[in-house]
Amino acid sequence: MVAAADSPIRERRRGEILAAAGRLFAERGVRETTVRQIAEEVGVLAGSLYYHFQNKESILDGLMRPYVDALLERYRRCAERPGDARAKLQWLVETSLEAMLEHPHENAILQAELNRSFRDAHYTYLRDAVDEIERIYVAVIGTGIAAGRIRSDVEAHFLFRILMDLVKGTAFWFDPDRHQVPDLMTGWWKVLGEGVFPER
Repeated sequence: MVAAADSPIRERRRGEILAAAGRLFAERGVRETTVRQIAEEVGVLAGSLYYHFQNKESILDGLMRPYVDALLERYRRCAERPGDARAKLQWLVETSLEAMLEHPHENAILQAELNRSFRDAHYTYLRDAVDEIERIYVAVIGTGIAAGRIRSDVEAHFLFRILMDLVKGTAFWFDPDRHQVPDLMTGWWKVLGEGVFPER
């Protein structure tokens, strides 16, 4: 009975630890953030964190594994939806943007640590997730090229990276009080699909 009563409290504390760790990892870097700093951010003693997590690595896993698992599922659903390649590419980009806005800390950690902390063998699952996301994008782009829905002189990997840079750059100026994702998508596809120079 005691364990059952404590369970919601424990889950809430676990969530607070993950949220604090996410902020610190994103702001300072994984290697630069200590368990003591995470504990101070939550307002508990460092030893109390070991009741919920074995070490800093397990805190990072608790933050990143659910994020990439859910993200991959969203990308897979986009690729499997009925529709042509242009529609699927739009859905993929919208998913990338929504994921970045919904999980800014996890996204920032993934981008910053991919060639740092996440080079360790333990984090193969994160590198594999990034590779699969690129494969999904490239497959959709390749299908679009083959069907004549995307220009044949566009290189699929290049277009993928340009789209990712576009999404990542949005984080610096996006204001939820002024911007809506559907409006952004309309503007992006107008520029990407039609270009910025008027026909002569």
